Amino acid sequence: MGSSTRLIITALPKEKNALLDPAKDLPTGPVVSTSDGKVSQLRTYQDLLKNPQDERNFETLVQSNLQFVDLEGTISNFKDKGIYTGVSFSPNGAYVMVTTITKPYSYVVPASRFPQQTRVYDLSGKEIALVNEVPLTEVMPKGFSSTRPGRRSLQWRDDQPATLAYVEALDGGDANKPAEFRDALYTLDFPYTGAGKLIFKTKDRYAGVVWGNDKYALVYSQWYDTRNAKTFVVNPSTGESKLLHDRNSQDVYNDPGTVYQQKNALGTYSMYIEKDKTLFVGKGFTKEGEFPFVEELDLQTLKKKRLYTAAASELQERIGEIVNPKTGELLISLQSASVYPNYYLKNMKSGKQVALTTLENPFKSLEKVHKEILNYKRKDGVALSGTLYLPAGYDLNKRRNYPY
Repeated sequence: MGSSTRLIITALPKEKNALLDPAKDLPTGPVVSTSDGKVSQLRTYQDLLKNPQDERNFETLVQSNLQFVDLEGTISNFKDKGIYTGVSFSPNGAYVMVTTITKPYSYVVPASRFPQQTRVYDLSGKEIALVNEVPLTEVMPKGFSSTRPGRRSLQWRDDQPATLAYVEALDGGDANKPAEFRDALYTLDFPYTGAGKLIFKTKDRYAGVVWGNDKYALVYSQWYDTRNAKTFVVNPSTGESKLLHDRNSQDVYNDPGTVYQQKNALGTYSMYIEKDKTLFVGKGFTKEGEFPFVEELDLQTLKKKRLYTAAASELQERIGEIVNPKTGELLISLQSASVYPNYYLKNMKSGKQVALTTLENPFKSLEKVHKEILNYKRKDGVALSGTLYLPAGYDLNKRRNYPY
């Protein structure tokens, strides 16, 4: 829990069935498969359920109870036996969202495609609402940008006490179907019933959101076939949006980096915003090398200002995180081919840095190993190469002569 007073855990049920032995526990009837004639592109999966005995063993292995454990070690039951795939607290700690797998199971797709139900409970275990039901998903439209219909990507909005957010396909999930908009992002407030509030529609497939506050959020979209990725600055209250990034997801030279998220008053992490500005941390790939950077973005004008770029050096610098955005302190690591990585606290304004760790190379015995690339031609003229490694201090003059 956000209050750090309790944990919620999964525990093996006390009443647990014994596993069936397929060599001894013979089936009581045939395995029946039916087809409704729908065409579907299906991948080949390994280790699927094959019969009712597998179904029962699957339940025996994955069923659990949900329990609370407090700081004194007192355990109390929260939910009885079930197949739990997701448990998350609301940012204010008042509610728990629980996702479970239900029957019927499938013999052609893995457990992630089995029917699922998502409910919201209060801390006493009382059900507040059934917020999502996903049927068995064996039939899917073709294409990597296709998805299933219905609500998906359920999550708590990080900048609100207890608001749910979810996405729904506007094209039925079929990437081959012409559509002006593919996905829509919604929010849903207590008591989590009825239709959600529309936040934003994406022309491509939704790819994530970073919440900031009532004025700013970053919404991402992507399209697999073109490798196009877009980022929008969205006002969650009004739905107004601005296109921030429109790029090829494989173009690392123009990667804008990742927005900095800071722990908020609710104990969750949301986008850092100070006077309508936020920060991005990037790896800084260039043709000359890797030069990590910190960039300031004005969320109103979308103007960018480079605050810091790592200088060229024999040591490779990587930014671990922004420690204090106001004072400019960064957590960085430095390393090279001969220098083991260590962490430093660096001020990006003054350039001063203080060592935080003095980790020694655990592979020190390999530091002076001789490495050499050997190039040669085979008798038929084919050019070949190989890497020669020799131990530290190896005397080439005393090497043994081999016939080859």
